[in-house]
Amino acid sequence: MVDLAIPQRFRRPYAADDWTQSRASSSLVRVLLDVRLVGGLLAVVWSWIADQPAAVLVVLIGWMLGVLLLLLRWERFAEVQVTHPAVHLLDLTVVTGLLVGTGLFSPVAFLLVSGGLFTGLCLGYRGAWIFSLGYLLSWLIAASANLPDRLTSATEFLLLVVMPVLLVAMVFAGAAFQHAVIAAARLEEALHEQREGAAIAEERARLARELHDSVTKSVHGIALLAEAAAPVVRSAPDVAEQRVGQIADAARRANRESRELLVAMRRADGTSSLADMLRATLQRWETVYDRTVVDRIAPDLGRTDPAAQYELGAVVNEALENVARHTPYGTTVTVGAEVADGWLEVVVADDGPGIAPGRRREAASRGHFGLVGMDERAVRTGGSFVVDTAPGQGTTVRIRIPLGEGP
Repeated sequence: MVDLAIPQRFRRPYAADDWTQSRASSSLVRVLLDVRLVGGLLAVVWSWIADQPAAVLVVLIGWMLGVLLLLLRWERFAEVQVTHPAVHLLDLTVVTGLLVGTGLFSPVAFLLVSGGLFTGLCLGYRGAWIFSLGYLLSWLIAASANLPDRLTSATEFLLLVVMPVLLVAMVFAGAAFQHAVIAAARLEEALHEQREGAAIAEERARLARELHDSVTKSVHGIALLAEAAAPVVRSAPDVAEQRVGQIADAARRANRESRELLVAMRRADGTSSLADMLRATLQRWETVYDRTVVDRIAPDLGRTDPAAQYELGAVVNEALENVARHTPYGTTVTVGAEVADGWLEVVVADDGPGIAPGRRREAASRGHFGLVGMDERAVRTGGSFVVDTAPGQGTTVRIRIPLGEGP
């Protein structure tokens, strides 16, 4: 059973570095800045129609240019700067001045409310405790400068109670959003590492079993052949020569098996890209069998879950092994890979003799479940596995797996 508890190293206070590393938080702030920019544009239009002082228009346009600069230079420096308290203090000061000049019922009030959400989302709870008092004071200053002499009880309640509470609530709502988004990102990272660790452990256990079943037995067979050859070296040279040939064949087989396992271990490290992993599998097969593969693998195949990458490599390797076992030397072998609509499709095709349906059923009945195992591996990735073959028409293997789960 996989432990879903968050590791201790993920339980630490939130900081600006956490925010800048969270794509979800960054995206939310950019969307909010876009919304505030539209609000600033509406405020400019309103100020022009309402014949506000020129100073108000100048400050509004300057404020909009500042927000636009943050959005245009986002990747370069804005992600760090929006987590600095000075940026939010400047924003609050400018908006407060605008609200004093335009009145409590102007569109600038929207900039103040959305500014509270912006501050909380960027600075978290620590900043919310400080800036919530600032936003409350800002509204009280604007209200004292623009409050009418006569107010209805409803308007008085709205201006002096509802709005201050709303401003404070927006600041803490932004902080809560930040907390939830970063916590979800950390949990996802923890789960990803646990899945990766479980996949690597499973793959290495499989490799250990294959090492015991293949290379270890081959080496043991070499030792037995050498022991049997020693007594007949002088008495029966012909038999000794035959034994030596068998030893050489066994050594080559053990060498090939060890190479295959080393390549499989490279797939298990989880650090190589999909394209690199597939090309490494092709190169290993070409070296071992002295055959050529037509490479049609796209340069960038994106990323997927490490467990899915291991399974894909195993399926492609098994498909190539089947080509080596069942097609004559000189058969054209093509391996292609491309991405479409969030799916990776890998095709292993040859123009060999093909496989008759009866042969596939016969192989399964004898306990040879290569194709069945390949299909099971593909299903474990959330993908699919299809074999298209007929006598004299070659064989095409198609594997599709979903993308978008990689780091």
